[in-house]
Amino acid sequence: MVDNQSDTGIYPRLKALLEKVLPKTVSVENVTPVTRLHEDLDIDSIRLVDLILYMEDEFGIQIEDGTIEGIKTIGDLLDLIKKKIG
Repeated sequence: MVDNQSDTGIYPRLKALLEKVLPKTVSVENVTPVTRLHEDLDIDSIRLVDLILYMEDEFGIQIEDGTIEGIKTIGDLLDLIKKKIG
């Protein structure tokens, strides 16, 4: 399991994972915690599942399937990671 980290440690790692799943036409350059996954980044359910799998590997966490439905923003992802590694 990953040691507890500040947002500054988690955020760049999450952005790197986002780059793996985003459509080529979308950039992570201006992503903020209020950025919406579907509306702003065009992340569909398949890309979200891929992102969750990458997050599990990167942060050494387990994310339950039911949790995915409540994830709407980058901030939701950050909160989830902090909760799981904290």
